[in-house]
Amino acid sequence: MDEDDDALREIRLAHLLHLGTGFRAAVTRADILEMALVNGRRAVTGRDEGGTLAPGAPADLIVLDWAMLEDDRLRDDLDALELVMTRATAPHMRELIVGGRTIVRDGHVTGIDLPAVRAEVLAQMRAGMADKADLAAAMPALDAALAAHFEPGCC
Repeated sequence: MDEDDDALREIRLAHLLHLGTGFRAAVTRADILEMALVNGRRAVTGRDEGGTLAPGAPADLIVLDWAMLEDDRLRDDLDALELVMTRATAPHMRELIVGGRTIVRDGHVTGIDLPAVRAEVLAQMRAGMADKADLAAAMPALDAALAAHFEPGCC
């Protein structure tokens, strides 16, 4: 939605976009969470298995900081899924485990020096921009042509 790389907020946005009208939800929070997790796994891995914690299973897991998530909750009777789906964001994520291996811990990707990788990628992209000066110069005209094509009344 806003380039913050927060999948939990994107899941919440997807739910809001698919709610329907009125007070009857067309898609429940549980439905949208299943869509994100099951279909997300299928899109990334091409496989349907997973989604359970059992011996031999892939052991993919998100660990949330529950104390941080509910620090100002006023009622004890709120459903845990409702709380996650209405409040959880990336800062609540303590750990992401994929295939039994920790991939993210406390907001940092493990196993790589992400700031160094980011700096190297940006340096390479910036260095390559000189070779693409003609493309950069053509972009305003291309943007205008695309906008004109997709404006109402074009087709």
